[in-house]
Amino acid sequence: MNGNQSDEIWERLRSEALPSCPSDLEDRVLRRIRHEAAGQDARVDPWTRTLTVFMQPRMAAILLVFTAFTAVTTTAVASQFAQPKVVKADTLGLECLSDTDLFSCFHTTRPHH
Repeated sequence: MNGNQSDEIWERLRSEALPSCPSDLEDRVLRRIRHEAAGQDARVDPWTRTLTVFMQPRMAAILLVFTAFTAVTTTAVASQFAQPKVVKADTLGLECLSDTDLFSCFHTTRPHH
């Protein structure tokens, strides 16, 4: 194709009128955008959606209260079933304190005035 033919083609294309836009073009575009956005929300991984719910501050506060309540309840129930243990001086290695001769120097008799 030589330069004159291509120039004629370009001139003919320039002279053609462009088709008019449909009157509801903006509505169609916005509808398509909303439809695509809704489709993307529906395709979100269930785990991602679950994590998103748990990352909200309100849900985190509810989980914190629930965890604290569970811990306190478990501790209270476990303490009711626990058997009290008697701690003896022998267990702690304090048998020297039970020796009466050790403190005899402090038990001197004093004359009463």
